[in-house]
Amino acid sequence: MQNQDDANFTDTLTDREPASVWAQNHGNVLMMFLGGLIVLGSAILLYRQSRFVAPRFPQSSLIGEAKSTDESSGLENHSQITDFLSVTVVGSDQDNGDVMVAVYDSADAFANQTSPRWLDKATLREGTAVLQLPLINLGPEFAIVAFADQNANGGFDPQLNERIGFSGTLDRSQMEAEDAFEKARITPPFESFSVTINLL
Repeated sequence: MQNQDDANFTDTLTDREPASVWAQNHGNVLMMFLGGLIVLGSAILLYRQSRFVAPRFPQSSLIGEAKSTDESSGLENHSQITDFLSVTVVGSDQDNGDVMVAVYDSADAFANQTSPRWLDKATLREGTAVLQLPLINLGPEFAIVAFADQNANGGFDPQLNERIGFSGTLDRSQMEAEDAFEKARITPPFESFSVTINLL
């Protein structure tokens, strides 16, 4: 009887050992699983933060057309406002030397050739000179005069037969008319932002 009880006790201990081993390692397995999740999550986060992402631009259909305002002339248009007017002075092929270009914004100043709003000098090369006229300080209308300054005195001398030209439709024979400024004046906006003046 005693032997049978000892055998039963031994069998009971044998049956309990696997459960005891699992219980002992169960916490280690959970810790390893949790550690693996942490490492995997950290790797995914690091990859997403350090990967290269190509820049994205809005579609062209979503971009509106730029709108500019030229406050000096009170004009408003789209993507066609410029700060300069290209002035080309054309003489004969043999013309070489200085040419004066003056801008007037009133009939009195134009008639008397006084107080120009802008004055500059260029050199004729094979009969042509090009200047850039700044528009920022000019009014809504103005007239341009160009003449070959043969004696380099900065003024127009008709007695020397200095050649002269005007903007607009004014020619040399009309330069002393009462409406000379009206015929020579030009008003923005310009179609090409360039003006050609022929010396006569």
